[in-house]
Amino acid sequence: DVCSSDLKKYYARSEVAANIGKQGEDDFEDIVNKFLTSEYKLKNVSKYGKCGDFILTWNSHKTNCNYKILIELKNYRNTVPSKEIDKFYRDLQINQVDGGLLLSLNSKIVGVNKILEFRDVLLNNRKTSVIFINSNTPELITEVIKFMFHIIEIKDQNDGSVNHHDNLITHINSLSDIVQSITMCRDSLQISKQTIEESLNNMIFQLMTCEYNLAHKIKQIQSTLQKPIQVDEIQKPD
Repeated sequence: DVCSSDLKKYYARSEVAANIGKQGEDDFEDIVNKFLTSEYKLKNVSKYGKCGDFILTWNSHKTNCNYKILIELKNYRNTVPSKEIDKFYRDLQINQVDGGLLLSLNSKIVGVNKILEFRDVLLNNRKTSVIFINSNTPELITEVIKFMFHIIEIKDQNDGSVNHHDNLITHINSLSDIVQSITMCRDSLQISKQTIEESLNNMIFQLMTCEYNLAHKIKQIQSTLQKPIQVDEIQKPD
């Protein structure tokens, strides 16, 4: 019946979404394990509920404190909606963490116009540092994570405040313009690489075609030279 058909479609979509989400989690864990040192301890908490997807812990040698950031991972095909940002803030408020990172691997985040955006959000009567990032580049993701922990460390060293705080946020967010330029250059380079590879493949194909035609023509010439001359083809002297 119609109801049963709708349920099947719903569960099929849910299963696809779950698989995509699981793949995103696996990809992120691979990035952390490959590009971050053992000082960073990653815990997958996606199954617990209201904890984000990961908790990442790092120990500061300067303050001798363990800092934690909550990481919310999105692997959407379409723009990450505002309800997911609200959920991200809710999870930050519930959990005892020092900062948060919302990472969208493949799509834009509503209300975030740049690849990288830093914000200070008032949660539980204290400002919590959060970063929104739209990228699947491992090097960029891990550098942002390191940067996030150092911002938390600096704020802790200064008793929860940073001199010229507004200027600091401005400088941090200006990094997004540089990252955007790097991304555009990388995309242009990739397109150029593909174009060059296609041109090389076409040239190789044309060269192989010419070599084949040349070999075939040589065989025809050799066959003609080896062909015996018929008697009637010999011209009689006048």
